[in-house]
Amino acid sequence: MLRAFLGASASQRDRFQYWLRSQINRSKRFCKSQLYWGLKQLRVIPVTVQGFINRKAKQLAFFVRAFWDRRIPYREVDLYFWDTMEEWHQVQDRNNQPFSAKERVFWHLLHQLHFWSEQKLLEDPFLRSELQTCLDYLEGDGQYPLDCVGVRP
Repeated sequence: MLRAFLGASASQRDRFQYWLRSQINRSKRFCKSQLYWGLKQLRVIPVTVQGFINRKAKQLAFFVRAFWDRRIPYREVDLYFWDTMEEWHQVQDRNNQPFSAKERVFWHLLHQLHFWSEQKLLEDPFLRSELQTCLDYLEGDGQYPLDCVGVRP
């Protein structure tokens, strides 16, 4: 991500920083220290698959919860999906590193969010319960979800 960030034009970096600040400022629960945390993440290079998954799992949980609380629109979740796909292709040796259970849950949840419609994600109690189980596992609070078939893109 750092290589992409540094290789981007100044206007692209400014747009990304503006977008990140606007996302953080939309939520009333965030404070200045969390804004700093968000900008600090721009400087992190995901060296391993595990490092990438650990960092992106936290972001994914934030986006899903914010979407369910209607603090962000679905298009932001969709943009997060595409940004994650782009960043994933910048991870070195991703095909030579083993899968982890957390990685499988991460990819499963990400693909589910992209597959189902906004209406279904908000209103289907069974789907929401399944995705909540995935979120709990990613955050370290739950058990490995059943029927989780997450694979790398």
